[in-house]
Amino acid sequence: MAVQLIPGGLLFAGSLILRESPFHLFRKGNDKQAMANLVFLRNLPEDHPYIIEEVMMAREKLQEELDMADGKTGIKGYLSGACKQLFTVKDMRHRMLVAAAELADVPGLLRSQCSPRKIGPVQPASVSRLKSLN
Repeated sequence: MAVQLIPGGLLFAGSLILRESPFHLFRKGNDKQAMANLVFLRNLPEDHPYIIEEVMMAREKLQEELDMADGKTGIKGYLSGACKQLFTVKDMRHRMLVAAAELADVPGLLRSQCSPRKIGPVQPASVSRLKSLN
């Protein structure tokens, strides 16, 4: 029973020394702390091209999320934006229909309904050879 506490204890101890995600800090508007954490995590100076590129990508991603959510923040805004996109963008509707069809196993139903004859279970050749030897 005590062995199960070891992973949980390690996770708890690690969470005390772990730094927050720079992306999360950018999302919360704490740019200075986000930059400090990013510099620490990458072990590069603030003016390094990699750091600058990663900051620009994070800001672009955040702007994309805001655009999709119509300027609303939080999970409610993100989900409402995703639902809006689902019904207004033709490609998204198509993907949703394909996913729903796969989840409902429509191709499997069509195969079973359209099949002219039922095919029994296929056995490997080695199994059929063993049966013939008995």
